Amino acid sequence: MSDAAKNKVFDSVLKQYHQNGWLGLTVRRITGRGNGFSAGVIYHHFDSLFEAKIAAFEALLAETKAVIESLDQTNRITRLESWLRFCLKERPAICRLLREKPSQLDEHLRQRLDEIERTLAALLCGASIYRLAAINGAAERAVVDGIEPEDLMRVAQEL
Repeated sequence: MSDAAKNKVFDSVLKQYHQNGWLGLTVRRITGRGNGFSAGVIYHHFDSLFEAKIAAFEALLAETKAVIESLDQTNRITRLESWLRFCLKERPAICRLLREKPSQLDEHLRQRLDEIERTLAALLCGASIYRLAAINGAAERAVVDGIEPEDLMRVAQEL
């Protein structure tokens, strides 16, 4: 599968997951208006829709891990700004994925999610999973409401 086609499928899966959750990940929604590919693209390159979904989440977790590793290690505010920018502008599905941890994911992916959550909590919130959940929840709501990262930062710094 070409990287461009794979990225289109992955982007659409993640967009639909963010908007509609796991149950909203249907072929019709993923290949819907303006996505630029048909169901045949999915089934040509993956054995099933489930396999395409899992591959998209694996790519998201790899991207998230790379973002976490690139966060400024010296300045908590800069780390928080970078994380919120990633959640709001690039990959809003990660906040929902961290919150929901769908049971349909295999054990390996759930373990990777837990690892990412612990690392983020340590980097952003002094190891408080609850504070991280509040920050990610605020980021999710901000995406829906169209709030800019800079505006959300003022709120997040108070958490």
